[in-house]
This record gives sequence, C-alpha cells and structure tokens, in this order.
Amino acid sequence: MKKHSIIVVGAGSFGTALALTCHRAHHQVTFLVKDASQADEITHHHTNKNYFKNLALPHDIAATTSTAVLKNADAIIVAIPAQLLPESIHALTPFIPKDIPVILTSKGIIDHDPLPLFPYDSVKNILPNPLSLLSGPNFAIELVDNLPAAASLATHNPQLIKLFAHKTFRVYPTTDYTGIEVAGVVKNVLAIGCGIVEERGLGKNAMAALMARGLAEMTRLGLALGARLETFLGPAGVGDLTLTCSSPKSRNFSLGMKLAKGQSIEEILSEGHPLSEGYYSLSPILKLAKAYDIDMPLCTAVSDVIDGAPLEHVIEALFNRPTRVHGF
Repeated sequence: MKKHSIIVVGAGSFGTALALTCHRAHHQVTFLVKDASQADEITHHHTNKNYFKNLALPHDIAATTSTAVLKNADAIIVAIPAQLLPESIHALTPFIPKDIPVILTSKGIIDHDPLPLFPYDSVKNILPNPLSLLSGPNFAIELVDNLPAAASLATHNPQLIKLFAHKTFRVYPTTDYTGIEVAGVVKNVLAIGCGIVEERGLGKNAMAALMARGLAEMTRLGLALGARLETFLGPAGVGDLTLTCSSPKSRNFSLGMKLAKGQSIEEILSEGHPLSEGYYSLSPILKLAKAYDIDMPLCTAVSDVIDGAPLEHVIEALFNRPTRVHGF
C-alpha cells in the first residue's frame, strides 16, 4: 500500500490520537500547529505533555508552524473545535492545494444567521476541496493506547478509509454527512444530562431512559434535516451516544457531573474545564430544532439546568409530558 503524507491540523488530544492512528496505518504524519513551543516539543522531544503526560510519540512524527507543509499533503485532517473552524479554514485556504481531500473531525454546530451551520456546511462555503467527516465512537486516550475501535467516515471517496484503518481500527464509510453531524452534536448535549444523572445518583434506569429517548431526539432532528435512519443505529449514532454518555472520560459527561455538584457553568469554565462541545452546541441546536418544529425535551432540559433551573423541577416536567405511542 502506498505511504501517504498526512497533515493533521491541531495537536490536541484527538488530533494526537488520529496522528498515531494514521501512523499505525503506515502513513507519514506531520502536525500543523500554531504554537512554536509545541512544534518543537513534538519534533525534538517526541512528547505532547499538555495532553498526554506519559506518551512517547514515534520519532518520525514531526510538527511545524509553517503552512508550507500543506503543499505536499496527500490528505489533511482538521482536528480543531467546531467554533474555531471557520476562522482557521479561512486562514489556511490559500495554502491548501485544490483537490486535496480534507477530513473534518469536529462535533459541534456553529451559530449563524439565519440558521446555525454544521462543520461541513461552514467549511464548504469557504474551501472548495472535497470534504469528509470522521466520527467515533472514540475516546482519544483509548486510540492512543491502541485499543480496538471503530469509526464512521462520511465521504464520497471510500478509499480514504485506508488512511486510518489498521489491525485494531475499523472504519465504515457512509455518504450520510447530515446524520453523522447531527449525531455528533446531540450526543454531546445528552452526555451532559447523563453526567448529571450519574452524579445525583438517579440510577441506571434513568440513565438508560435518557439515552434511549435521547437517541429518539437526535433521530427526529436528523430525519427532518434529510439524514438516514441507519446512521443513528450505527457507530456514529447509538455507538458514540453510548460511549459519550457512560463515562467521566467524556468532557461533556464530566461537565454534567460538576453541574450536579452545584457548580455554575461560569465557575466550571473559569477553573479550566476542557472544552465541552455540548455546552457550546446547546443554543444553536435548539434554535435549529425550533426552526424545523422538532421536539427535543431532553436537550431543552439540559439547557434549563445549565441556566439554573432546579433539577427536581426539570425532572418533574419531563415526567409530566404526554407519552408518545408510536415511532420516534
């Protein structure tokens, strides 16, 4: 198999995990970062201690701050938060060769008028290159540790799965971009709710009910936007939902736990809690749901708790809702 040159934009936890994944698939990997000290650490010390204290990177993985590295890329992976995507892509577009595949990994939604935009739409308005979307279920630390995992890749070029696939990492191609993005956003919001349930000791019954009805919410929205049902029943849907909603390793789940302890969102963010896409996605996703007349009571409930509503009142309101008889 041909060895490709892959540029990973962003060397955070997930960018690092994907760099190692591509390296294990026998490709040459280089990080493009903004911080010169991080580039020096990765290239010369083979570490990335801000994200993985004990990780030793392969010596042939390098990092640079120079956009010149993009001109010889066979593929570009953009591993930065959704809220930073438009600005970052605007800055990089002049340096990205046309027709080079660009793979996005952000799971968020960007507030925009008249309606919020998912990463794919926000980037395609800026960059003419062919775009793909990679989605979990994947915790970065487990990819770093080379534990078995699977992912979905929304793409019109299924050959791109060869950039990632190796003996412990399996990739399933799809063309359902919308389903991948809706699932990636909504599961983060639901994970905040599951963290609240866990910390308050509300039980596994409540956790399972929240996840099941949360799957229904994301499916309703996705179908209204043109997604396919099978996406929500696959790795990027129920798979990523289960992962993110069941472990404190999830930044969104741990955010919910802190909220349940009585901390305000302002206190949590000020103390340096890792970026939780679910929090930043809440307002835009509810705005989109309202525009399409989609009922999302659990996401609304999470928003209410973050805004300071007593949890007991929120739970009571949920249990007093009319019961659906059929379907989602």
